[in-house]
Amino acid sequence: MVAGLQECTALAHLDLQMNPLGALGATSIASALQYWPHLRYLDLGHANIPGEGWESLGGTLHRSSALTCLRVFSNQIPDPSLAALARGVSECAALRELNVGGNDCGRAAKAELARLEERRGGGLRVWY
Repeated sequence: MVAGLQECTALAHLDLQMNPLGALGATSIASALQYWPHLRYLDLGHANIPGEGWESLGGTLHRSSALTCLRVFSNQIPDPSLAALARGVSECAALRELNVGGNDCGRAAKAELARLEERRGGGLRVWY
C-alpha cells in the first residue's frame, strides 16, 4: 500500500487510524515520508505499532516539513520510543498538534514532551 502511496506526491492528509499497521507498516510509512512533501495531517491512532516502529518514524519525521498534525493516540507507545518520537517531532517546525493520548506516558516522556512544547512557545499543542 505505502509503495503505491509514494506516487501520490501531492498527498496532504493520511488517516490510517484503526488499521493494524505493525512495525512493518510504520517502517514503510517512515521511508515514504520523503515522497510526501505536502503531508500536513498524519493519523496513526490505534495502529498497533510496536516500539521499534515509533523509533523508525521518529528518525524520519524531519522529512515532513509541512506536517502540522500528528495523531498517535492509543498505541501503548513505550517511554523510550515516545522519547525517540519526541526527538523527531522537535525537527518538525510546522507541527502544531501532537496527540499522544491513551499511551500511558511515563514521567520522563511527559517531561520531554513538555520541554518540547515550552521550546515552541505555544506553537505546539500536545494532547496527553
